Amino acid sequence: MNHRERVAWRFVAGGLGLIFVGIMIVGILETLSPDGAPAFGFADAFFLSAYVMLLIGLGLMPQMSGKLNRRFRLLVDGVIGGVSVGVILWMFEIRDLIDANPAAPVSHRIIASAYPIVDLAAIVVVTIVLVRRSEFRFDPRLMLFAAAASLQAVADIAYLTAIGRSFEESQPLFPLLLLAVIAFVGTAALVQRQPRPREYADRGVSLLLMMAPYGAAALMIGLLMFEVAGGSFTANTRLLLFGTLIVGVLVIVRQTVSIRENRELVEAQRGALVSSISHELRTPLTAMVGFLDLLDDPEVGPTFSEGEKAELISTVHSQTTYLS
Repeated sequence: MNHRERVAWRFVAGGLGLIFVGIMIVGILETLSPDGAPAFGFADAFFLSAYVMLLIGLGLMPQMSGKLNRRFRLLVDGVIGGVSVGVILWMFEIRDLIDANPAAPVSHRIIASAYPIVDLAAIVVVTIVLVRRSEFRFDPRLMLFAAAASLQAVADIAYLTAIGRSFEESQPLFPLLLLAVIAFVGTAALVQRQPRPREYADRGVSLLLMMAPYGAAALMIGLLMFEVAGGSFTANTRLLLFGTLIVGVLVIVRQTVSIRENRELVEAQRGALVSSISHELRTPLTAMVGFLDLLDDPEVGPTFSEGEKAELISTVHSQTTYLS
């Protein structure tokens, strides 16, 4: 394990440690406080900080590195998926959840509004893990980590129903949280086992995963068309329109980066082709020119027997045929 990967996994370990501290605080409050632990409160500072550290750690993984253009393109792909999923979730889930308890404390609302932000960041990072092209593409540690982050994000969004309630009343999705913990533990068990690098291959499933962010964007655009066709221009329509405009700009940026990346790839391949052709031409030409110079040399040429001259001419002829 190199230095960069060690630093990345230390960020991950620090984030999981903060989650443990937050859980301990909730447990103590739930046990000692007569009203039980609040659904949102002081412990959330540890949880939110933990999620940020986890995402930073995953982003620092050497397996996520590469050329700048490729990294930026993957980031844009992830943001497209994150924005699209975020708009859809806001329409069907988050807005209703936040508006469901108007009497909830302002602090609860502020904390609750922070979770969708880190969850969208998790969606972006998970998307990058899925669509990246890397010699460590099939690293089970990253796949388990991405699965844990996804489960945690779903559990967080469902937990927003707890605004204004106590932790006991909120009924968190413990099965999802348990699965996330299992995935995190599995990641920790494999952290020292770096897989062998292997070539990346374009498979059908890989292409489907690469198109996943754009599938979410297409769904968002479809919802916008449905809203417009219905003749209504509601807050949801404005949100869909705003999200579509953002995704459109991101797609243009992404294509610009992709064109530049393809141009650099073509230039590199052309240079390799010219170098290969030059080598293939130079080898027979060197033999042909050398043998003809010997035959044409007034001092050396006459010393060759007829058989030697025939052999030299035959070699030149074979090299000419090869070049043809």
